[in-house]
Amino acid sequence: MPMKVLGLSDYSCGGMALLHLRHSTSRRAAACHGRIPGLSKLPLPAVGIIVGLVIANVLVWIATGIVLHYHPTLVSTAVLAYTLGLRHALDADHISAIDLMTRRLIASGQRPVTVGTFFSLGHSTYAQQLFFPSAETLL
Repeated sequence: MPMKVLGLSDYSCGGMALLHLRHSTSRRAAACHGRIPGLSKLPLPAVGIIVGLVIANVLVWIATGIVLHYHPTLVSTAVLAYTLGLRHALDADHISAIDLMTRRLIASGQRPVTVGTFFSLGHSTYAQQLFFPSAETLL
């Protein structure tokens, strides 16, 4: 009887390759994490989240660069929107909402590792839902 790992059969090449890649990547990340002085103070899952966010940000800017290649007049608007978005992220109401949820999760015995990430994803989704209908009226 085949053993199930992550919903993939033990006999499938793709499943075993994916599982092996995941374990080897985790081992290499853990080895590097301990050797870098400032990085060793952060938990490894937090470092993984930061790396994931940096990769996602780079991918979004690559896609933005491709789109702006065909519409160069929008470059300054894109940079302004990004800069104002970074400034908006540090507003007091955002910081207090994240802080409050972090404290509640700690009080209930949970680990609040991704509170800020999910807050930002939810907030940006809401902002996009407000933006796209108004942008369609301009076209």
